[in-house]
Amino acid sequence: MSQQIIGIVNPLLAMIFGLAFVAFWLVQKHRKYVLLIALSYFSFSCGMFISNVGISAQSLLHVLGTHFFYSIALISIVWAVSSRIHTPPRVSLNLAIVTCTTPLIVWLHSNSDLANLRVIAANIAYSAVFLSGALNLWQGRKNSQLELWLFTLFILLAVQGLVRPVGIFWLEGAVTNADYRESIYYSSLNLTMSLLSLLLALSLLAICAYDYAREMQSKPKSPETKHQKSNEKLRMDRLKKIMATNLHRHPDLTFKMLAEETGIQTHELRKLINNQLAFKNFREFVNSYRIKEAQTMLTDAEFSQVSITKIAFDCGFNSIPSFNRVFKTEVGITPSEYRDQHIEIRNSESVD
Repeated sequence: MSQQIIGIVNPLLAMIFGLAFVAFWLVQKHRKYVLLIALSYFSFSCGMFISNVGISAQSLLHVLGTHFFYSIALISIVWAVSSRIHTPPRVSLNLAIVTCTTPLIVWLHSNSDLANLRVIAANIAYSAVFLSGALNLWQGRKNSQLELWLFTLFILLAVQGLVRPVGIFWLEGAVTNADYRESIYYSSLNLTMSLLSLLLALSLLAICAYDYAREMQSKPKSPETKHQKSNEKLRMDRLKKIMATNLHRHPDLTFKMLAEETGIQTHELRKLINNQLAFKNFREFVNSYRIKEAQTMLTDAEFSQVSITKIAFDCGFNSIPSFNRVFKTEVGITPSEYRDQHIEIRNSESVD
């Protein structure tokens, strides 16, 4: 009785998750991967229904139906997560894996009364699909905790797909097609599929929610009020005042240190540097102060006997190659060429 209840609940739960992903897709239709995840859970629902209550386990239609819908579900999930991180989804490879496995599964079902063999063959194919997805996740990783967790989950799904059927075959022995739904084999399949599918669905929902929230944060906000503009001006003045203390000379200055010195929250400070001051990043912002001071020192007669190396270190650079590269990028010539040009200008002015 409990197995029948689970057999009905599992497809319904998968259908509900599918509808949840459709809802996510409706508010972010440009994210096609969300629709692929929805397709995956609708396919899971169909496969679970056929496997659990729809068709007798002795029927070839049961075998082909569950294999078809599970294959579509797994390929869709791998395709979805790969598309999200812009790695090749390997759809053709995964289709080839499940397609080539199909004749073997049919042959085993037709020529052997043992359910173990066909389930092992099918699970090997599913594990291979999950492993291809895990490989894609690893190649396209961005050190996001959600993505690393999804990679781990794919590995676990691939491993259980191999270990569970073989382990139960070893523990329970041969299971016939007629006894399949009464066996521990079937019970463990239901339980494992329920738990892992739930965990995977919740993880994918979290990723969709994260992507949606991040997109909402990046959208242009409504016109700023006078109060907001006033606060932004105060933060800008505070930033300029702190930088006027020659904080840029600190060779190990970090974004966090600057936020602490100014008392400005990191997201507000990043907005000032990127949006208001139009610098690509914190490093470019700090280097602009260092280069400006280096230019002043290189053109000042008072520092004419000071080496370029010392000037670089005094301005906050901690390596000469870095100083030379940044200086030439910003000014267009090397520091030594810049100094020589201004020496010539001073000499010509003194002659005149």
